[in-house]
Amino acid sequence: PPAPAGSRNASVQDGSKTPLSSTFQQTEGGRTGPYRAAAFDLSPCSDLPSLDAVGDVSQALQILNAYLVRVGANSTCLWDPNFQGLCNPPLSGATEYRFKYVLVNMSTGLVQDQTLWSDPIRTKWLTPHSGIDTWPGRRSGGMIVITSILGSLPFFLLLGFAGAIVLSLLDTGSSDGETTHDSQITQEAVPKSLGTSEPSYTSVNRGPALDRAEVYSSKFQD
Repeated sequence: PPAPAGSRNASVQDGSKTPLSSTFQQTEGGRTGPYRAAAFDLSPCSDLPSLDAVGDVSQALQILNAYLVRVGANSTCLWDPNFQGLCNPPLSGATEYRFKYVLVNMSTGLVQDQTLWSDPIRTKWLTPHSGIDTWPGRRSGGMIVITSILGSLPFFLLLGFAGAIVLSLLDTGSSDGETTHDSQITQEAVPKSLGTSEPSYTSVNRGPALDRAEVYSSKFQD
């Protein structure tokens, strides 16, 4: 049964070892003393399901229910006037509780054995459903950093692409500005005229051709 955290030595039996039958309502939810939250029969260890199959989703709940007792599992017994049996309603928020197990002999109805009270276990306040942020776009700090990096990456890629284009244009302009000066020297052999002793000259053509000079001759009369 659960009990307030301060009741470390609270008894769950009377002088004749009869277990107390105090309920949640009678003890104001455990404020005035321990109350019975649940009762179950002990099963032989050989009848318990194997924990090796707890990884199977279809069997996990059944296996856990065979080994675990959930305090505060009944959320309707307080408001149901026709409810019969032990009421195991949800625990109060921000409250410390202690728990213990009591072994009762069903033949005599007396306490046969019991555990010590557990260490205090503190519950938390439940967040109202209206205060839960269900917006799917909410991001964590890590997601914000990743989003910022990915968002700025196209800018740097565009900047690098523009720089590559500018460098390419500069290289093209410098190659167009270069000029090449070629000089060509041609030599032509002038054939020697028959019957004359005039020497032959070699004409050298440097650069563009000059205007042609023409020579005329006349015979003087005596």
